[in-house]
Amino acid sequence: MYNERKLFIASFFTVLFSVVFIYLIGISINQDIPSSVLSNIKLLFSVDSDSFSPEPGERKIFILSVLCLPIIISLFYLIINKFLIRFPILSSRILYYIVYSLANIMIIYFIFLYFKQSDNAFFVSDFFIMENPILFVAVVLFIGLVGYYIKKMVYIDENFVNGFNKITTVIINSLVSFLIIFVGFSNVYSIYSLTDSAEYTSHFNAVFHSMALVHMGESILVDITNQYGLYPHILEPIFKVIGLNVFSFTLIMSMLVSLSLYFLYKVLDKLITNKIYSLLAFSFVLFYGYVHFKIVNPDSYFQYYPIRTLFPTLLMYYSLKYFESKSYFKYYLFTFISSIALLWNLDSGLIVFITWILVQLFDEALNWKGWILFAKNCFKHLVVSIGALISILLIFTLYIYLRSGTIPNLIEFFNYQIYFYGYGFFMLPMKMIHPWNLVALIYILGLLFSLNAVVRKENTLLVRVIFLLSILGVGLFSYYQGRSHDNVLTLVWYPALMLLVLYIYMLYCKVQKKIVEGESRNWMQQIVLLSLILCTVSSLFALAKSSTTIYQLIEERWSSTFEKGDSPIISGADFIRENTTEGEETLILSYHSGVDYLYSKTIPVIDVPGMSEMFLNNEYNKINEEIVNSSLQKVFVDRNFISNTQLNFKSNAKILTLLYENFRIVDRSDADNVLMFSRRSNNSQESNLTLLPNLQSNQHYLIQDSIFVVESLSNRFVGIKENLPPVILSQEFSIEVTLKPNRIQNQYSAVIGNHPGVGFQGFVIQQENENQNVYTFTYGNGIQWSAPSKFPLEAGEWNYLTVVFNKGAIKIYNNSELISATIGSTLDHIENSKMPLSIGNWISMDRGFNGDISEFKISDIVLTDQDILDNWKAMKAQLPK
Repeated sequence: MYNERKLFIASFFTVLFSVVFIYLIGISINQDIPSSVLSNIKLLFSVDSDSFSPEPGERKIFILSVLCLPIIISLFYLIINKFLIRFPILSSRILYYIVYSLANIMIIYFIFLYFKQSDNAFFVSDFFIMENPILFVAVVLFIGLVGYYIKKMVYIDENFVNGFNKITTVIINSLVSFLIIFVGFSNVYSIYSLTDSAEYTSHFNAVFHSMALVHMGESILVDITNQYGLYPHILEPIFKVIGLNVFSFTLIMSMLVSLSLYFLYKVLDKLITNKIYSLLAFSFVLFYGYVHFKIVNPDSYFQYYPIRTLFPTLLMYYSLKYFESKSYFKYYLFTFISSIALLWNLDSGLIVFITWILVQLFDEALNWKGWILFAKNCFKHLVVSIGALISILLIFTLYIYLRSGTIPNLIEFFNYQIYFYGYGFFMLPMKMIHPWNLVALIYILGLLFSLNAVVRKENTLLVRVIFLLSILGVGLFSYYQGRSHDNVLTLVWYPALMLLVLYIYMLYCKVQKKIVEGESRNWMQQIVLLSLILCTVSSLFALAKSSTTIYQLIEERWSSTFEKGDSPIISGADFIRENTTEGEETLILSYHSGVDYLYSKTIPVIDVPGMSEMFLNNEYNKINEEIVNSSLQKVFVDRNFISNTQLNFKSNAKILTLLYENFRIVDRSDADNVLMFSRRSNNSQESNLTLLPNLQSNQHYLIQDSIFVVESLSNRFVGIKENLPPVILSQEFSIEVTLKPNRIQNQYSAVIGNHPGVGFQGFVIQQENENQNVYTFTYGNGIQWSAPSKFPLEAGEWNYLTVVFNKGAIKIYNNSELISATIGSTLDHIENSKMPLSIGNWISMDRGFNGDISEFKISDIVLTDQDILDNWKAMKAQLPK
């Protein structure tokens, strides 16, 4: 009991002093961003500087913490431990209870602070014990009473117990297998599920594009680059056998997700002898490590599961197998696998490679036989690992050379780490007080536990796994350190969840042992244990509750796969295939580029990543040069490329400028989502890539090919209708739009506007919800929205719509006839919006107008009835039929 008290007190102050020491290091580091970083951002990248958040200071703190923490913990622990040995009174029962209470109070206080931060409700959403506390307690008490009754009141012989345990094992293994397959296969879908949402255009296409091109013969680091690693080459043999399409790709990725979850379960099942608790532990890890993210966001996000989790979970599994029974074959095999992890995905692979080396060094420390032998064996492990890595790189280089005739540029393999971590692309700063604190605490305790095991010579499998999980977790945590988003934390914290359930199990074994041996009970320990076990039990209920949502997702995706309804994505790909030949080099500007190239059996004419991964100026320059200077005759453009919600919409608009000047639209897909451009026979347009003209008051604009906006007199290109420059309105203005609506419109179908969606700025002319072709004009004064001015438009006919705004007084005309008037509005002025002006849609691109919009004009004058009548007479005869 004395040793237990001493260990806890030493651990508490070691953690406390280590955290304070790291904090002091942090505040002493310069957080300023070098001016060279900011200037390089503008030079290198095609996206706005707002998308960058360089974190050089935070990154240095993290790296120093990772490097120094094991040393700091070791020093503090050894010093405090010797101090406690010298002064035994400091390990008295009273001081132990004080420190124990203080530790729990501090944790509870920080949890209280987390709950005060409203954003952190995300972490406990769908937490069954909090949503249904009475029902949860009732069910747990009922199960507990039934179990107690059976144990106390019913005589059970040993044969029955053995049989019951075998049946329980079969049931639990079957249940776990079902959960793993059920959850994993929620990620299977086909091309019929694809839409223009970010889930598919940004996330799925980013991992599928490179796989599609590799399948068609391209080589990464020669023809294309891929920020997520070389996994396409490793998976290539599988798809050569089964074929590659959206369904087969998601099927294989889902199987790898299930495999990753299987590795997690096997590790827990081996270390936890109580089969029921192993089920609870796995359900806790499964729910908070994966399902919780899935419920909040159904996005499969293959970038993390399985691309960044396959090899870390495999490392856990094969390390367990290796330390169960060592052999040279296993050692060299697993060392080579750790090296392959680097090629599969650099982010996680580097962590796997380093962790495997450190686990070997830790194993040597546990089997301590003197400094000389320790140094010798450590050197051997380093040489073997580096040799394996060099061998794998040489094999890959030879493979790519034989495949493409070119030696791969391995330097490019590391560029994306520089872009993201060096320049802070898409990064977010970490909060000082946040649930990540508890994750870090779990890793610190794991390192402390491992150190204590070395000191006390506890040479067990559990010790090795705890050390591995602690090192691996700290390394994977770097992903969250960069992009400190709550969703990201739930992706990277699964090693911490594994450690937590192992800590709970160790505490359970300790309490149970004391009860069996009749030692005095530590009620504080038992209360903590009960609370933690209830959390694991709750996760099983949460999984059951979440199963409905997951089933609905599976049903939706699989039903679309088998029903094979109309798909604009297929329509677009078929359209490209019908207008090209197999193997033809072409340019497809689409955020479904992987699907488009694969299904049309064409290959990119230039070596750039897919549109979902493009954010460099030199990549866009290649496209611009190809459009202007080459013999390229055809270009295919998906309407999602035109969207003003895309990260690169300004660079995309420049490409569209060049297309307007050098090409013309000659055909469209049946779904009107893919346009084919053909090079003009003679080019009389002047290129102006550096600056698009601003919208001018009293300027008349025409819409050509339902996309391009040009000045009516000069034919000068202004922009694309969904993404025009902002317009500044006076308090007296008129808006004129010539349009022909279809009979069926989308909900809130937008005609023209610039309101941002949040706040109360700008204006919009849009349909009234789903009230077909009944429209409203609404504006904001910075505080609230005006009452909608409602009016109908004639479907299937040309409408000359005019809105006249005069300091809050509104008149609306159609074909020169007054159809709505609002006099004396409470909102006497409009607050201008900085958002781009959109024609035929709005910022989120989900309110598309069905029909034709031929021209528009915004004037800073109040048009009179006679002005409007004259305009209508002039244009009526010229309207297209």
